[in-house]
Amino acid sequence: MVAITFKGYNVNKMLYMQNENFKYHDKKIKMKEPGFDVEIEINNTEAHIHLVTKIGEAKTEEDPFYIEIEIVALFEYENAEKNIKEILSINTLAILFPYIRSLVSDLTSRSNIFPTYIMPTFNIIDFVSKDSVTIQDNRDFN
Repeated sequence: MVAITFKGYNVNKMLYMQNENFKYHDKKIKMKEPGFDVEIEINNTEAHIHLVTKIGEAKTEEDPFYIEIEIVALFEYENAEKNIKEILSINTLAILFPYIRSLVSDLTSRSNIFPTYIMPTFNIIDFVSKDSVTIQDNRDFN
């Protein structure tokens, strides 16, 4: 069984832009599904995760804001199995997602214009099956 240890994360980028074209028709903000780009670099005992989350668009009438958050996280693992790439993809993203949700809520609450946006929960397994995850395997098999 693989043992994964979360060593921490850093925020590389937090961007909030108010959309001047937004038409405020309703008190509840309805956002499209966020976009995610994930790069996972696997070494012999570590995995570096680079996660970019994008929410909204800055030039439509439907989205009140555009947010882009980029975080980099470090995980250590032991007892690698054949399916280590799948295990790391699912488990590391499941661990990082609450941090992204918190950052998004914090940014939107500080705008002081719209109600705080709370990202919905996602099924990480469905997300990982999409083409937005890139894995670079740098393990030494000697």
